[in-house]
Amino acid sequence: MEHDMMDSRSNPNMATRSELPGDRMIAALEASTDRMIAWKGPIWRLCFGAVAMTTIALAVLVFVSRA
Repeated sequence: MEHDMMDSRSNPNMATRSELPGDRMIAALEASTDRMIAWKGPIWRLCFGAVAMTTIALAVLVFVSRA
């Protein structure tokens, strides 16, 4: 009974940040880029991650501002 109240599928207005449609795609992209650059050093991974997250954030901002 308590689980039904927290289920965002039964009430779309209660969707949390982790349940948005693009999050699975973003998580898959992050996992694939982690595998792709796993052989490089931690400094490179940090820089690449910062660039990737900035790009994703800008894309989300543009998408939200147009909606």
